[in-house]
Amino acid sequence: MKVEESSVDDSRIREYEAVVDRANQSKEPLGDQAIQKIEQLIQDIISSEDLIYRVNCLQLIADLACSKQALAILEDRKVPARLIGFLNESDPLIVPHALKFFYRVHPQDLESKYPQVLDKICDYCQSDDKQLVDYAVDIIAAIGRGGFCARQVLDKHHSFKEKCLSRLGSMLICSDTLLKSRILKCVLDLLELQEDDPQDASNKLSEKFYHAIIEGENKMTNQLLTLCRVPFMEIRINSMLVVSTVAVQDWAQRELAAHPNFVKWILDRSSETCKESKEAKFEILRNLVKSPTTSRAFKPEDYLKLRADFKNGPFHVGIAEEMLMDNEQAS
Repeated sequence: MKVEESSVDDSRIREYEAVVDRANQSKEPLGDQAIQKIEQLIQDIISSEDLIYRVNCLQLIADLACSKQALAILEDRKVPARLIGFLNESDPLIVPHALKFFYRVHPQDLESKYPQVLDKICDYCQSDDKQLVDYAVDIIAAIGRGGFCARQVLDKHHSFKEKCLSRLGSMLICSDTLLKSRILKCVLDLLELQEDDPQDASNKLSEKFYHAIIEGENKMTNQLLTLCRVPFMEIRINSMLVVSTVAVQDWAQRELAAHPNFVKWILDRSSETCKESKEAKFEILRNLVKSPTTSRAFKPEDYLKLRADFKNGPFHVGIAEEMLMDNEQAS
């Protein structure tokens, strides 16, 4: 009997997938038959007792959110409210797939239509359940990738700074390797400027987020540069990617220039032993040298050192490395 039910479920999923593809690709209005299939899909999410089948259906619902006309149907049938209800259940299989729907909607809708989702993300960030923290970090990163307007939605939320940014900072200081790496990727998504963003406003918001993650003069910069030197390559490289991302922004250039060890570290080629970390470090140097504001942030002698070292390329063998190689050859 279970085999027959599984076969029926598989057949339904394939039918639903065809409708989802049609909804996302076609510019024509959906026909009655397609709408009926969407309604049946909604009903299956509510009534099915097969958890795996429900997860598959939730994934399709999330995919439908990419289609304006399908999203209108889902909103008309109160599907977002049901998904928010699923978030309250905290089921480890259901929650991430219910959240995926809200990755896809316009960030402004999170503010105006679904503020409960942002509330829930803030609660997840404060949770002792690592899985819920992971969900929160992932959706914050997804919203961050939406650029300035999306980040404004996060910034306007009354608890985002206190419950989310501060928690990201505390976990950057004290958490396991995998979580630190995940958080660094999230921080990058929150700080990276996009071409079509309003430059000044986006710059200011990036600076605001940066200093809110670890509050206190130079504390965020200190922690990032500390992580740039840890032996775990994933953390090391992701930290350098964050530094590289902010290195094009004038406020961050001033932060880096003020750090007592930054210039020495960026010019020390002997600290990186693999191709990926050498390239990541060189990208920081590239962004600084190519930026028109760097010369105003750094001392003239330090700026000239940066420019001279940049000309050597990412795989330049520094003085310390030359001495090491000479010693090895002599022995």
